[in-house]
Amino acid sequence: METISVIIPVYNIEDYIAECIESVLRQSFSNIEIILVDDCSTDRSGRICDEYATNDHRIKVIHHRKNAGLTRVRKTGVMNATGKYIGFVDGDDWIEPDMYKRLYTYLVENNAEIATVASDRNYLWGKSQDVLKDTLPEGLYEVNDIKNGLLLHLFPNNYNHDEQRLNGSLCFKLIERRIISEVINKIDENISGRLDDTVVTTGCVVNADYVYISHDVLYHHRERAGSYTYSKDRRGMMQIALTYDSFKRVFSKSVHYELILQKLEEFLSVDFINAYNEFFDDDRFKLPTYVMSECIFPHGSRVLIYGAGRVGKSFALQIESENKYELVGLIDKDKTKIDLDKKVYGIDDIGNLEYDYILIAVLSEEMASNIRAELLEKGIDNIKIIYDKPRFLTEAFYNVCRRPQ
Repeated sequence: METISVIIPVYNIEDYIAECIESVLRQSFSNIEIILVDDCSTDRSGRICDEYATNDHRIKVIHHRKNAGLTRVRKTGVMNATGKYIGFVDGDDWIEPDMYKRLYTYLVENNAEIATVASDRNYLWGKSQDVLKDTLPEGLYEVNDIKNGLLLHLFPNNYNHDEQRLNGSLCFKLIERRIISEVINKIDENISGRLDDTVVTTGCVVNADYVYISHDVLYHHRERAGSYTYSKDRRGMMQIALTYDSFKRVFSKSVHYELILQKLEEFLSVDFINAYNEFFDDDRFKLPTYVMSECIFPHGSRVLIYGAGRVGKSFALQIESENKYELVGLIDKDKTKIDLDKKVYGIDDIGNLEYDYILIAVLSEEMASNIRAELLEKGIDNIKIIYDKPRFLTEAFYNVCRRPQ
């Protein structure tokens, strides 16, 4: 039986690392090596790793002399791995006992180089219903077969609001070492916290022949403000530039390079807006991620936005910045959970508000149709209910830039 190398990044997680290590040691797949890479922790994390290594020969601990970031940590792990297959587990997460056995089985039975399962989210206050998974259908995918949709969905399809996508996380996957070794060595080591998983994952997929997707929830991701994933970096726009160059290097051998590059640029153009907005705590200086069409209401109209999510917030920013309409407020079914410096009302408040139009602010046309039906039931005139399909701010500009001259 082949060996699986499990790489675990470690940085100041003394409260969680033991649970993570124990979950990997309990794997039903016995031929396993664990590589703990301590990125110069300042708490007891490194010592805890050393104690485990003393008691189990399958564990290898590597201590960085200075903090190097997640990309360098993963490179260190890959360089020291001996297994034919490599998996990653974040040091504050944990896994089900049969995760690697099932991933290995998916690989061997389907002659694939990459297999992936799914994860749930766990917050300090309990488990979320949100599942992190590849939303493409389960099964075996030949990478270069465009018809199966895998390459078309390497990234979230921002412009078409297509929910199908390959999940970018490196965790809850098993990958042949020869593939990830080649890919990770082409990635800029300064990439940290923004797309550092996605550039490796998509690079491996593009350089593989077959990928197997399962929706089994076998990984448990802990949402934690101080983790690598959620550490904010004000250099976000520079990070996008670094990842763009790395993406191009890892995709360079693909026969579908131009197609993948187009999807990548669509995706990063939106992420650039998000990175820009991270510079500002005040909404007045942020750019709206989504925009509505010009002149959909008469000048001076009083507008009530239905939906206080990302689309609703973006529409509110646009209305306030253009001064063509008056923003009455936003409507949301659970107004108590909305943290906005704007007037947010519940659905039952609509009858007490003065407005000219209700603008439905959601991505899904089906959801918009259901909201319209709900508003009609409340006696609201259909002519006052407007749905304008949201577009990303960068969409029009991006399409112009790519138009043949």
